Amino acid sequence: MSTPSQPPASHETPRFEPAASAFPSSGSHAPGSYSPPSNPEAGKGLRKWGKILSILGAIILALSVIGGIILSVVGFGKVISDVDEATYFSGTSSVTVESGNVIQLYALEGQSVPTCEVVGADGLSPTVGTGQSSTVGWNGQNWVSFQSFASSSTQEYTISCTPSDAQIMVAPPVAIGSAFAAAGGIILGILGGTLGFVLLVIGLILYFVGRSKAKNA
Repeated sequence: MSTPSQPPASHETPRFEPAASAFPSSGSHAPGSYSPPSNPEAGKGLRKWGKILSILGAIILALSVIGGIILSVVGFGKVISDVDEATYFSGTSSVTVESGNVIQLYALEGQSVPTCEVVGADGLSPTVGTGQSSTVGWNGQNWVSFQSFASSSTQEYTISCTPSDAQIMVAPPVAIGSAFAAAGGIILGILGGTLGFVLLVIGLILYFVGRSKAKNA
């Protein structure tokens, strides 16, 4: 009896399919998985000038405010010191004036100008002082100078004014340097501070615009 023949065994070479790479190949990427780097050169000039103007503005702003405050305090402090040491009276009063000092008589602004006679302890009238007109604001009222005298020697002076109910202040003239210092401090603080603030704002705008250009390049 014949044995059926078996078909010859098939010898096939096994095939291996390459697995999908976990890394995207060069030149292709999954949507949303990659963003190109920003261009650091874009907007570089704007960022540079923005930094320069910001720093310059901040320095000017700080120096103007600090310098203005110092000048104003020094100027007003001198004026207030003179007014604090002033003598106030109505009718007749006596004041001691050192040799070489100049004194002014002040009346309240708006009231009629008093007439005052000044006589020293030696029985003589002092020489005329400065022709400078001074105005001092104190306790919400303005005092305006109307007469001045200079002391040739340290002595007591008697001041008699009419009308007798007129309010009189006796004080040195307002120092021009102190007045200019106070006014200059205010002007410096306002103008310098404004300039510094504007430069600071412009610098910040330029810087952020430049940085935005670099990100969007």
